[in-house]
Amino acid sequence: MNVMNCDFSGPVNYLGEPPAENEVWNFQYASCSDPQILTISDDTYTAFISKEINIADIFIIGFLTILLGALIFKFLWDFFHPKVVKYHSRLDL
Repeated sequence: MNVMNCDFSGPVNYLGEPPAENEVWNFQYASCSDPQILTISDDTYTAFISKEINIADIFIIGFLTILLGALIFKFLWDFFHPKVVKYHSRLDL
């Protein structure tokens, strides 16, 4: 398991007192070393942050980009070229 070496700064809601033993502090900024995978964990939650991208990520991002582009194109096409449907009755024929 990689070790995360970070310097935290900008505490949120800091009143100038040291934290209690079980108190959790929130920080605005974190400056970390450069391992390939960062692991942040406590008793209930573990987060893994990977600094690399693999082929599956490229496929997913590409698919979502194409899907979003198609939806935007379809919306714009329907907006500028609305479908005109004429209904004829038997009297018009």
